This record gives sequence, C-alpha cells and structure tokens, in this order.
Amino acid sequence: IHKGDFLIVQTKEIVFNNPVVYVTFPTPRIIGPIIARQMIENLGLVEIGFFKSSSLSPVTIFMDNILKHPYLLYANKEGTVLLVSIDYPVPQDAYLVLAEGLINWIEKH
Repeated sequence: IHKGDFLIVQTKEIVFNNPVVYVTFPTPRIIGPIIARQMIENLGLVEIGFFKSSSLSPVTIFMDNILKHPYLLYANKEGTVLLVSIDYPVPQDAYLVLAEGLINWIEKH
C-alpha cells in the first residue's frame, strides 16, 4: 500500500482478526527492541513486511548475521497480534507520516 511517500511492502499475506497492535521504538536503553524480540519469540510472530518513507532514514541493521530493514511488521498466524518493530530512531518530523501511514494500512486490513 502506498500513501503519499509512505510505503508498506507486505511480503506475506495474512488475514487479520481484529488484531491488537503493538509498536516498539528504540530508546536510549534499547528496551523497545528487547521487548519486540521477546514478543516475536514468545508469541511465535513471523515477519510479514516492512515500511519505508523519504521521511525515515535510509538505513539497514545487522541482526542475526543478516542485514535487515529497521522498520518491520510481524504478526501471529491467527491474525490477532500485529507488531510494528522500529529498530532505528524516527526523526521527530516523521512521526505524523508514520502514524498516518500505519493507521491507514491497519484500517484497510
């Protein structure tokens, strides 16, 4: 889905069932990414896509010996949990673009 300059690339199809949406952000003590990893492991979440925007930094991260996109989407098989995992700081002026893009995509799914 593409909204303005916000683009979500869904790499796996999933049917959502009124999901609870969690969003994790990096913090100085990296608690957001730690919580995201725990959720992925404990809830059996799978990567379903990523998002990008010209408002977000064009970076990649190195995780588990693999280069990955820093803005990832995860869900469980039942479609009841959606995790938006943000592993790189979002510029302050990009929060509105990010929020609008994610909300529009979630409402359509």
